[in-house]
Amino acid sequence: MLFTSYFGKVKKLGSKYKYYSIARITPKWFDGERMEDLAPSYNLLNAYKRGMDEITFSRKYLGEINQILDMDVIRRIADSKERIVLLCYERSEDFCHRHILAEFLRRRGISVREV
Repeated sequence: MLFTSYFGKVKKLGSKYKYYSIARITPKWFDGERMEDLAPSYNLLNAYKRGMDEITFSRKYLGEINQILDMDVIRRIADSKERIVLLCYERSEDFCHRHILAEFLRRRGISVREV
């Protein structure tokens, strides 16, 4: 089962999940797996911080992951008996690449839910 959330919730969510960072830079305290290929590139992050709008960011991010995303790997993770959470920094209600990724995966038949 595949979920998304943010690093600030890991302590609250507890050990019933297996955590994967999909952030370009992961907190030092995080000891879970890392899937940096699902993070936006530094160039894209910097462009967004300098004022790129959300629509352009979304389109460019999808272009990045479309080139490198191995759907077989994602399907194996999603089909795992483990409850997997893909993490980044932004709170649930904030604009974030993990929401774009979740929608991308849903459109390909993979169930993803925010926790």
